[in-house]
Amino acid sequence: MPISVFLIDDQPIFVDGIRTILAARPNEFTVVGKITHSKEALQAATTLKPDVILLDIDMPHKNGIEVLKEIKAFASEVWKPMVIMLSLHEQTRYINDAIAAGARGYLVKGAIGENEVLDAIRTVAAGGKYFCPVSKAVRQVLEDEPEAGGSRLTTRQLDIVKLVAQGKTSREIANELNCAQSTVENHRLAAMKKLNVSNAAELAIYVHNQGW
Repeated sequence: MPISVFLIDDQPIFVDGIRTILAARPNEFTVVGKITHSKEALQAATTLKPDVILLDIDMPHKNGIEVLKEIKAFASEVWKPMVIMLSLHEQTRYINDAIAAGARGYLVKGAIGENEVLDAIRTVAAGGKYFCPVSKAVRQVLEDEPEAGGSRLTTRQLDIVKLVAQGKTSREIANELNCAQSTVENHRLAAMKKLNVSNAAELAIYVHNQGW
């Protein structure tokens, strides 16, 4: 079943671009609605109950962080809103505010391409977290954000080390996760440094011992 996506952004060109990207993959994604202001965002989101919401921070009438908090207040066993914040801001305070409000992802508009958008939606829809790796500030927050299960690794790092432990190459992992090979290698090296292992064999043993 396609991942349902709801767009909340006051920039029509950006919204149309995202819709075009997702419309090209109808078997994987469906855009269930879009809105360009915050006045009706809460009602629309709670009515549509999409799998993933892309929400701009800088919205007229009410900013995206406030809207995010309102939407998250409607979370239940039936619907757990997965929200990716969109922003022109790279400053750490915006990223921290988004995380504190319950965002599962953060994309810097001027630093993302098609693959990042698709990877973010897929990751968040699957219950993970995705923070735009291009921005230095976002990378720092990503490195500081722990895995929910108590691991020292971020969600993306954990996904990658599991695949490395299965014997997959960086290229194979990049294809599977639909991201750049360099992104995989950067996360793999960061994970190995955190876990104090020096090669793929030691990493595989560590993963096995942890029961990952």
